[in-house]
Amino acid sequence: MDIYYNIISPPSRALALLMSNLGLLSVSWKSLDLLAGEQLAPEFVAINPQHCVPTLVDGDVVLWESNAIMVYLAEKYQIPEPGYPRDPVRRALMFQRMFFDVGTLHKAITDCYSHQVVTGKQEKGETAAKKLDEVLKILDGFLAKGKFVAGDTLNLADFSIAGTMSILTLVEHDLSSYEQITRWQNLCSEKMSGYGGLMDEAKAEWPKFLENLKKKL
Repeated sequence: MDIYYNIISPPSRALALLMSNLGLLSVSWKSLDLLAGEQLAPEFVAINPQHCVPTLVDGDVVLWESNAIMVYLAEKYQIPEPGYPRDPVRRALMFQRMFFDVGTLHKAITDCYSHQVVTGKQEKGETAAKKLDEVLKILDGFLAKGKFVAGDTLNLADFSIAGTMSILTLVEHDLSSYEQITRWQNLCSEKMSGYGGLMDEAKAEWPKFLENLKKKL
């Protein structure tokens, strides 16, 4: 099994977290330098015409989009309850949180911080900052109803959202006013194997990424 990834990519970190917790050791991790355009190499585009990471190649199976890969792995390796709920209501709730992550949370963070990442300036647009606060309050509300994002047990949705929320750690966004999010992040650090190591690796690479990004502009 090959996984093409980049440690700066939040979905890549989410998938790496899940893989670590599944104990899948026979995986070949292939890091792509996105700023150098390695994802545009003809041999990779032939695998994934959207040329994005993470991308999984497992024999004849080729998948991209981290949440799709997570579901594939959960079903292939028969992740037991509660990590991958079999009850349709609890599984639908898990998927809802994962869709919230992809369609709402990630977009709000990107809209708020893309200018800062590109320019190095600290100011955030008022509208984007307000929207991010609104979305984070929704997530905080989810977490007020249970220990984890989709109830009282850890499941795929936590790995998905943990990857996205790690962006805010890299940009040093103040989360102190979101009590439940802070509690949950501490719990993820405790319960998810490899959480601290992945974040340390991302933090180490983040300044290099910003420096190389500025050179490209």
